Amino acid sequence: MPEISTLGWIHTFIGAMSLASAFFCLIVYKNILENKALGIFYLGGTFITATTSLFIYQHGVFGPAHVLAVLTLLSLTIGYCIRFIPRMVHYSPYIKSFCYSLTVLFHIIPAVTEGLLRLPANKPFVTDQSDPFLAKVHGVLFLVFIVGYICQYFWLRRHFVQTKKAH
Repeated sequence: MPEISTLGWIHTFIGAMSLASAFFCLIVYKNILENKALGIFYLGGTFITATTSLFIYQHGVFGPAHVLAVLTLLSLTIGYCIRFIPRMVHYSPYIKSFCYSLTVLFHIIPAVTEGLLRLPANKPFVTDQSDPFLAKVHGVLFLVFIVGYICQYFWLRRHFVQTKKAH
């Protein structure tokens, strides 16, 4: 496995801090909120992490991690812009929440993949990206995302119903 470049270290550090802030937001607020400092940090850090990943070619080609970076940038854009589409205002909190939560999955997949390819240093868990164990790990991450978003969706519905009743 090639050494990590300086850009790779910066990318990894910002990505790890962003993920930590996302987990905190999801645990405490049940959502990634743009009006909270950690939410802003997550969104900015995610943008930087996705952008820098487009310049990292440790495996020599434009690969799955690059595709996830493009999808992350697309999800960030949709999540932010959806509120400005008049017909979508009612649905925008759910779509924004889905898009921002999806970026967490898009962060975790390459992070776990790289971790399993590199660690432990003397004998990594997997030797290449086609390892069946890696596919199982990705499947579990996807299921956790689906279950997590379903819980988040119902929390959002309750939250908005309670907010409407209060007004």
